[in-house]
Amino acid sequence: MLPNSLIYLVLLLASGGAVTDGDLRVCASGCDYSTIREAIEAANPGDRVVVQAGTYFETNLLIDKHLTLEGIGYPVIDAQNGDEVLIIRSDSVTVRGLDIRNIGTSYVKDRAAIRIERSSHVTIENNKLYNTFFGIYTAYTKNSVIRHNTIEGFAVSEAGGANAIHMWYCDSMHVHHNTTSGHRDGIYLEFVDNSTMEHNT
Repeated sequence: MLPNSLIYLVLLLASGGAVTDGDLRVCASGCDYSTIREAIEAANPGDRVVVQAGTYFETNLLIDKHLTLEGIGYPVIDAQNGDEVLIIRSDSVTVRGLDIRNIGTSYVKDRAAIRIERSSHVTIENNKLYNTFFGIYTAYTKNSVIRHNTIEGFAVSEAGGANAIHMWYCDSMHVHHNTTSGHRDGIYLEFVDNSTMEHNT
């Protein structure tokens, strides 16, 4: 049997990445960190947090520095019908390759799988969002890209559902090649300028 370190190397190379000194690895055992929260908090600006396949029960993960959060083999972050998962409050953040699921419905808070606030140059790509309230919620965000994400909801009524991609007071956004279903609105824009939506389903 291959050791965990060698399995990680094979998976990372297969994903097109390369191991660097700035990577902070997350997995159940044999990695630098066992939780995503610990790795994000320990990261320096410009680092990459690499999450290996598995299931992580975490919510309210704040990204307030420039970094990349990348999943290998679509690790699951399960909110267990609780609060939102990722909150981004920094410029130059990339999130890719995650499977985020089971955000609880709330009538007093706009819970989202991924929330972006007052940030720019953020990239959200190649993620799977399943059974979320809001999928991706952006507010006061500019010069950012949302692409190649699959967002699947299960709203049974308009009142009980939210939007797959929700943009509020945004500028210069590029939203393309996303697939959404089962939400109140697929892509919702309010006070959004100079932005492009194309090739979304």
